[in-house]
Amino acid sequence: MDGTVPCIFRGSLTDWKANLWMHNKVYFVKGEPLNKESFSISSISSKNHENVLGTITITDTIKVRLASQLLEKQIDGIFDTDGNLIYNEQLKKVLYTYYYRNEYLVCDDSLNLVIQGHTIDTISRAQIKVTTIYSKNQSKLSAPPIIVNKRTATFGNYLFVHAGLMGRYETEEMWDKSSIIDVYDFMKNTYLFSFYVPNLLNQKMTDFRIVEDVFVALYDHSIVTYKIRTNAYEPRGFKILHTP
Repeated sequence: MDGTVPCIFRGSLTDWKANLWMHNKVYFVKGEPLNKESFSISSISSKNHENVLGTITITDTIKVRLASQLLEKQIDGIFDTDGNLIYNEQLKKVLYTYYYRNEYLVCDDSLNLVIQGHTIDTISRAQIKVTTIYSKNQSKLSAPPIIVNKRTATFGNYLFVHAGLMGRYETEEMWDKSSIIDVYDFMKNTYLFSFYVPNLLNQKMTDFRIVEDVFVALYDHSIVTYKIRTNAYEPRGFKILHTP
């Protein structure tokens, strides 16, 4: 998918062939498939030019539904509401975690808010500076932002957050040599614990996913899998297919 064109291709993993499914209909910034016909998206509202979450359903027609009430504007409605959009297939929940504040949203697949949760960092208001270029009718960040939550993944009732800031009890040595993952039970809105993912060849991971009891880390030139010690989690949180 590419929401700036916009276009979405759909195909089968059995033959790895994809065909153009939607083209030049709905613009979006990010998209996460909910099922074979629907996506959750983040986009820019044509009314106020701010970030908005929504859904696209593609059948014989294309239906777009925007949930303009979900994202809470603090400064500009663009940078301050930016974040990670992911889908929890096990519980059928859409999760949105803000980059620059200690907050995440849990919604059903119709984007009705279920839980408004918080991560363990204390920054509740985005620490960003925005400059407007009036000649180009554009806004940009005028200083490097403070990223609270970098990347996220989910499985079962758990939300995994790649922390953007060093915790109170972290050492600079561990911070330099690894990435810190904070684990939450998002249905209970509770923080559980944190663990470290080591650097590979002095490089931090660039993204990650959780698949069953496997942690999949993406580095610049490598994909590495780690086995999750599932005894640290509630049994209902994971569907374990292999013995740890």
